[in-house]
Amino acid sequence: MALADVNGDGILDLIAIKEQAPDLAVFLGHGDGTFGPMIRIFNSSPGPVRVAVADLDRNGVLDLAIAESRASAVPIFLGNGDGTFLTAPPLEVVTRQLAVAIADLDADGILDVVTGYCDFDVVEQNVVTVLLRNSDGSLRSRSTTRVGECVNSVAVADVNGDGHLDVVSGNRGGSHPPDYGFNISVLLGNGDGTLRHAAVHPSGVGQDTTSIALADVNHDGKPDLVLVNGFDQDGWALLGQGDGTFTIHQHLLLPGEPKAVALADMNGDGYVDMLVANFGAKTLAVWLGQSDGSFLEP
Repeated sequence: MALADVNGDGILDLIAIKEQAPDLAVFLGHGDGTFGPMIRIFNSSPGPVRVAVADLDRNGVLDLAIAESRASAVPIFLGNGDGTFLTAPPLEVVTRQLAVAIADLDADGILDVVTGYCDFDVVEQNVVTVLLRNSDGSLRSRSTTRVGECVNSVAVADVNGDGHLDVVSGNRGGSHPPDYGFNISVLLGNGDGTLRHAAVHPSGVGQDTTSIALADVNHDGKPDLVLVNGFDQDGWALLGQGDGTFTIHQHLLLPGEPKAVALADMNGDGYVDMLVANFGAKTLAVWLGQSDGSFLEP
């Protein structure tokens, strides 16, 4: 699930995965936290689970990258500027993916793709992968970084203030090193597209991190972290300290088995809001953000 203005009207739209279809769905925003009817995007890949949005071909129109759980490729969809998309050549990867994000990890002006995967039987495949792209969209190189277990979600921001983008992964309560007993991994960027393992956060903030998002929710200039836990049916808002670590700020009760979370100012009041997709309840919930980085229950 992602929030972005895919039709260029200045209003945030919703892009979501229909896992059982398996198609993509676009809902054009009204600007007040509500959305219009679904625009279906045909998807030929068998197991889409996550979506990331950015202008991959640098034409001023937003595009999509998909985490594909049943194939070793990242499907790419190029935007038409009206909320519809065209299929483009995928990025080939070594493993299937459960997570995807888009960012310029090597600061060359070309957006790259970050994926995450888990394998309960082959722990060496529990990795975060950085796919560096050429200017024509083709794959230039890939690098992987091990985490403990089951990367369900990834997000990118400069969390330690060194000018290099970093990756945070939300994991399913690790039972393997290097992240045993932890469900949030912080991988600091070196500025060249490679990552180094830096910090982990304990499973006291949930045993099954199904989705994470990064944004400056309290307006202090430091990226903060919000995560949701499907098994525990709750979420947590953690404030970034500017050094790659986070402290707990708010515990959120999220009945309905939360599956995905996104952060953006959905009602134009200047505060970052939280959108939660509940898999069990089959609902979307908007939690309005407050000036201190907390969220109001809908």
